[in-house]
Amino acid sequence: MKLVRVALDLPLPRLFDYLAPDAQTSDIGCRVAVPFGSGSKIGIVLEVTTATDQPLEKLKAVQSILRDMPPLPASFLALCEFCARYYQAPIGEVMAFALPPMLRRGKLPRARANHSSPFKGEVGRGMGKGVSPAPTGSLVLPDLLAAQTSAVDAICAAKKFQTFLLHGVTGSGKTEVYLRAIAGVLEHGGQALMLVPEIALTPQLQGRVAARFPHARIVSAHSGVPDAARARGFLDGLEGHADIVLGTRLSIFMPLPRLQLIVVDEEHDASFKQQDGLRYSARNLAIWRAHQLDIPVVLGSATPALETFFHAHSGRYTLLELPLRAVAEHLPR
Repeated sequence: MKLVRVALDLPLPRLFDYLAPDAQTSDIGCRVAVPFGSGSKIGIVLEVTTATDQPLEKLKAVQSILRDMPPLPASFLALCEFCARYYQAPIGEVMAFALPPMLRRGKLPRARANHSSPFKGEVGRGMGKGVSPAPTGSLVLPDLLAAQTSAVDAICAAKKFQTFLLHGVTGSGKTEVYLRAIAGVLEHGGQALMLVPEIALTPQLQGRVAARFPHARIVSAHSGVPDAARARGFLDGLEGHADIVLGTRLSIFMPLPRLQLIVVDEEHDASFKQQDGLRYSARNLAIWRAHQLDIPVVLGSATPALETFFHAHSGRYTLLELPLRAVAEHLPR
């Protein structure tokens, strides 16, 4: 008899076994509707097995395995399992937190967004996939300072896990370095994830990214996004349709099968730490995720966190410094 082990959104550090005669190993990562108590719950299948330590006659059968979206990938499950283990949280609560509310309820958005503008609403789609070979129209790329060029070259040359601290004074052009590095990722068919500390910072950044990459598919991920749009963005990431994801700390859980670069802007900011419910540091999860996927991660700041500064100067992280302002010769006293 086949069974599935399911993670449920409960404050209990365990999985729950259910009978599932038609379950396949390909169902690992799928959402599943199961009876629980006098009602039902939506959970995530983490294992398909024939063994259980529970009496078979006491096990209930699943109500349905929801195969209406691709299963959550192994990398997503591993990230959630690490988060649960490291931050001492029930795995079911972590996975429920990582999913958009609509998917958590077992639903899907009725239709996907299909906007003609590069960025409109919460999911932006250009004319095609990837990045244009060169910006068009009136967009002119600024000349880079030597330190910026060195930073871009170092990040683009990293083909495996490497943590960079981009330590640049205010106005030194850190965002331009990020955008050049993202361009290199898109040119090779990859996806990029960029985390910012506050929702208020995302609109300005969204406009700049959309202007720079008019043909890229851009997804915004933060708590202010409406439920349906957030679910569409999550599915776009999961299915590989999103090229760039911009978001706050919760976007660290976005599944991205072609992810090649993670950027954490203002890495020192306390907003990257979830202070209630599931407590976690998105910056630290970003570093772990980059290590898991063997890709580079860039931590940017004018005032790095003490531990980041220490790691950069002790050789654990690679230090990239931008000591000059990009638009002025002299710093204020």
